[in-house]
Amino acid sequence: MSSRPLSTSIRPPGFENVDQIVATLPEPLIGTDEVSIDDKGRVLVPQKKRERLGAPFAIGIGVKGCLVAYTRPAWIALNEQLKSGDALDIGAETLRELMMGESEDGIEFDPQGRFVIPLRQRRLLSLVGPSLLIGAQDKLEIWTVAQYKSYKADRRAYTDVRWREIEENKFRVGGGLK
Repeated sequence: MSSRPLSTSIRPPGFENVDQIVATLPEPLIGTDEVSIDDKGRVLVPQKKRERLGAPFAIGIGVKGCLVAYTRPAWIALNEQLKSGDALDIGAETLRELMMGESEDGIEFDPQGRFVIPLRQRRLLSLVGPSLLIGAQDKLEIWTVAQYKSYKADRRAYTDVRWREIEENKFRVGGGLK
């Protein structure tokens, strides 16, 4: 099977430049890596994932209740999506508050290929020790091994319980609703 581009003569109209368009698309974040989050919150990210994530990037709580590192384009798209929600919808407002209020941007890698998860996020999500970096196309999910096992066992129940825990932890960490 040949890997050469399709001849433009057999392409549908409007797809003449598809190879050029595909060449500009970022490579997706894929695969799962076992890592460790040390006591200082440092995570060593494999080179391929670092290159695909880019820097600077943003990290925040994802809808599944895990920490998520977002590529710059994904972060911009998420912000636009959250802005488009109804300001009078308490559910949309709560989601915005939890996702944006617990996020950090401008995250960079150190020369060893690590980044630091801020203490507040580590405490909110109980992140320390053996963990997983799971590629999710334009974002990287960060889970402890135990949390990911619980999530896989019952995704819906885990997510419901996790969001309640995150909300309760906000008050313990010191950032409750004002």
